[in-house]
Amino acid sequence: MVEVAADRLGAYGYVLTGSQSEAEELVQDAIVRVFARRTRFEVPAQAEQYVRRTMRTMHIDRMRREALWRRVMPGQAREESRADD
Repeated sequence: MVEVAADRLGAYGYVLTGSQSEAEELVQDAIVRVFARRTRFEVPAQAEQYVRRTMRTMHIDRMRREALWRRVMPGQAREESRADD
């Protein structure tokens, strides 16, 4: 059951990020965040729903931070993208 949920969460993360490595990182970060705050779920499917919601929220927050960074420091954002190439 855990493997099936992990596959579904990974696929959802990939849909959000478009990158396998970013998706894996997003899944791990969301799982840590959810289970650090909540120790038990009444229904196991509830845990997956919480992780999905957390993934979506974390991804949206990251995209907003990146957009803000590009507006505030446009030259810096361009410099970093060139360094990655």
